[in-house]
Amino acid sequence: MKVLILVILVVMVFTVAAAQDLPIGAVQPAPEAFTDVPADHWAYEAVHLLLQQGIVIGYPDGTFGGTRPITRFEMAVIAARLLQHIDSLVQAAALNAATLQAMQETAAQLAELQPLERIAQLEQALEEAAALSYVEWLERRVADLEAAMNELLGEEIFPREGLDGVPRSVGEALRQPRQPEVAELIPALVTEEVVLPEPGAITPGRAFFGLSPGALTSGLIYIGVQAGYDRLLGPLGVVVRAHYNGAANDLRLSFGVLARTEIVPRLDGYGGLSIGMSITGQQTAALFEAPFGIEYYLSNTVGLFAQLLPAYTFTADPVSVGLGIGLNLRF
Repeated sequence: MKVLILVILVVMVFTVAAAQDLPIGAVQPAPEAFTDVPADHWAYEAVHLLLQQGIVIGYPDGTFGGTRPITRFEMAVIAARLLQHIDSLVQAAALNAATLQAMQETAAQLAELQPLERIAQLEQALEEAAALSYVEWLERRVADLEAAMNELLGEEIFPREGLDGVPRSVGEALRQPRQPEVAELIPALVTEEVVLPEPGAITPGRAFFGLSPGALTSGLIYIGVQAGYDRLLGPLGVVVRAHYNGAANDLRLSFGVLARTEIVPRLDGYGGLSIGMSITGQQTAALFEAPFGIEYYLSNTVGLFAQLLPAYTFTADPVSVGLGIGLNLRF
């Protein structure tokens, strides 16, 4: 019975609100202003706008109740009024002749733009921009290649300065014809074979200075130092070597040639002949050495080598063989 009475009251409230053209859920007309929201209140304008639109009409006593907690019923009423207000605005815009005319004119203008043609033009513009970026990338690559070739040849075959009229960028190249100075540079490159290093390849310096401790077949330990220059004439280079054996008080000095060849990338094999002298105490004797070994390039400036050093001296014990392992610093 109580439920039936409650339903009848709700129906009566909505019927009365509709009859008086009141907002949804209202039981009284909206006041001129809320008594608890003075004109100098910081939220006055927002509250007054909601009151004018019929979204919030307050409580029967004419107050807004800004500090009161809102219930779910009140939230539902406010949401329903907002939806009704938005719907009325949409209907008013749809029935407005000026709005309809503006929409029709906009549609006609869009039809005249031919969207497919505009899309094709946009695609073409994007392709041209991508092509220009690729050309600029090639320009940077060519500049790097010219610098590398200049360094390898030891001569500025491709000078970046001093060529009047030669384009320096893509824009200049597009505006200017090909200059004869650039074409004249090409024969200078084909007069001799130029081998460019592969990306990531090791190109160690030709000059080197190394230190190698080692052991002789007699069991004695020696310290060796060496300095030289590789591939001075084809595969041939020169080397100066000094070995000192503290136990025998033996100092050996030699000068010779070495021939190098690449076994695999980063690994060279070498061999050569040297002549010199052996100084043992107060005795001096002629010396012949035939060093050979391998060297692995850890980087452009460091090489790890291992070598056998057969030697013959004109002394009572002429033949000796040393085995040394050391590092070369390259420049």
